[in-house]
Amino acid sequence: MDEDDSEKLVIETDIQDLECLYPNNKGYEIIRRKLVEIEPVLGELRNSGEMTYLGWLGKLETHVLKIALVLHVFDCLGNGCGVPQIIPNHLIKSSIELVLEIGKHMRRVIQQSGEAGDSAEVDAVLDLVNAQRVNMTEAKRILRRRAPFRSRGSDAYKAAGLRVDSMLREGLLVVSTDDGTLKAI
Repeated sequence: MDEDDSEKLVIETDIQDLECLYPNNKGYEIIRRKLVEIEPVLGELRNSGEMTYLGWLGKLETHVLKIALVLHVFDCLGNGCGVPQIIPNHLIKSSIELVLEIGKHMRRVIQQSGEAGDSAEVDAVLDLVNAQRVNMTEAKRILRRRAPFRSRGSDAYKAAGLRVDSMLREGLLVVSTDDGTLKAI
């Protein structure tokens, strides 16, 4: 076979020839319990507009299975033994911990970037109020199209209003008696 023939060589693997690796029932139960445990957090993330972190946690089972599978194969091959079809439960548990830890780091980075979280909302309002003279209605209208509010879709206007209201209550903003515009303190 010359060089040109080797470049044309296509190796086909029939789907039936692939090995299927999976957790046992207890492993799936461990994942299901964690999903039930984090379900309230998913609702909070949806309400706060943290869609990237919500998407990450929403795919917890997929991430865990992928990571556990890779760890299982590496562990077995590294020890010079065959790869059993059943992924051990300790790898499922470790993978859950890893996925959650990666998620925490990802969330922190997103919040620090100003794309999500309470501080991002406060910063967005302060940036707007310091850049131009706006009243409450104008501020909510403008903010609904800016990060982090825009990720809330149809709730963006309401979320912006809630943040402005809370900043007024906390004394971070005041309404000017002269013209009704918002001012940062």
